[in-house]
Amino acid sequence: MSTFPFILRVVDFSGAAAPWLLERSTPARLMCVQRDRTMVRRARHVWGYDRLIVRASVPAATVPHHVEEIRTVPAGGWTVTVAEPAEVITDPADATDYRRALSGWRHGRHDTLLCLQPKTVTGFRPTRAEA
Repeated sequence: MSTFPFILRVVDFSGAAAPWLLERSTPARLMCVQRDRTMVRRARHVWGYDRLIVRASVPAATVPHHVEEIRTVPAGGWTVTVAEPAEVITDPADATDYRRALSGWRHGRHDTLLCLQPKTVTGFRPTRAEA
């Protein structure tokens, strides 16, 4: 006898819904390779003008490539993934504006601002599937 009263299946909802959900949630998880090891760091982000700006605790020399937000709610949840190379934001005026928008997180010497311009943003949502 199964311990779950229902079966979950995953539904792809890429397209306009995925960036919309990503825009309205924070923080996210940022994945990057550092010293030949995959690291996962919590990060704050803002979405706008088809760009994802991320503030995270990673060395600027490390170029993260994957940002994911997972949200769970009693009725299900969702995950949105952006996987593109990131560029470090070096312009002082832009950096000041983004640090103001992503306030509350200071990471000392590894307080890095990154810009991702994804070609695709994917999302998945678990839904009930009747057995």
